[in-house]
Amino acid sequence: MDGLMFDTERLGMDAWSAALAEFGYTYTDELGKSIRGRNDVDIHAVLSKTYGEDIPCLEVHQRTWDKLEYRLATEGVPEKPGLHELLEWLKEHKIPCALATSSHRVKAERRCRAAGVWKYFSTVICGDMIAHSKPAPDIFLKAAEGIDAHPENCLVFEDSFNGVRAGHAGGFITIMVPDLDEPTPEICELYTARASSLLEVRDRLAQGEWQS
Repeated sequence: MDGLMFDTERLGMDAWSAALAEFGYTYTDELGKSIRGRNDVDIHAVLSKTYGEDIPCLEVHQRTWDKLEYRLATEGVPEKPGLHELLEWLKEHKIPCALATSSHRVKAERRCRAAGVWKYFSTVICGDMIAHSKPAPDIFLKAAEGIDAHPENCLVFEDSFNGVRAGHAGGFITIMVPDLDEPTPEICELYTARASSLLEVRDRLAQGEWQS
C-alpha cells in the first residue's frame, strides 16, 4: 500500500528519522530498507537488533506514527499515478482484487477510503492479521485464499524488497513497481517483471501481459 498505491514511504522515512533522533538514535537508509514491508512485531525486532535491546520500540514507533499521521492529516495522502486507472480497469474486466498490506487495518481502511479506492477490494489482509510478515509469503497466500485463487494465477504488485521476496516465495507472478529502492541483482532475479508505474501496469495488462 505505502509506496505502491500511496506516495507515503518518503514521508514515513522522514518520520522515522525525526522520531529516532528525539530518542537519541540515528536513522539510516539501511534501516529503512530493512523495515519496509514488515509488520509491527518484525519492525520492533529490527530496531532492537540495530540499536540494542534498550531502545523503547513502542514509544519510538508511536512517535513515528504520530508524526506521519499529523503530516498526512495536514497535507493529504499523495496517491501514486495510475492508482485509480488500474483499479478501475480490473473492475471493468471483473478481475478480483485483494489488498495485502503490512499496515494495521485501521490505517489501511482510513487511507483507502480517503482516496476512494476501498470499494475495489473484495479481500483485505493486514499486518495485524498474520503471524509472519514479509518476506514470508503468508500475507499474500491468505489474500489469494480470500479471492479463491491459486498463487500461480495471481499477480502481486510490490514496491519493496521484502514484498518482492514474499511474492516470489509464495509462487506468485510478482511485478515490481520500484519506489525508494532501486532493485539489486538479488531482487531482479526474484520478480517476474518490472514496471515504472501503475499506469504502465494497466497498459501492459490491457495488452494481454501476465494473463493466462
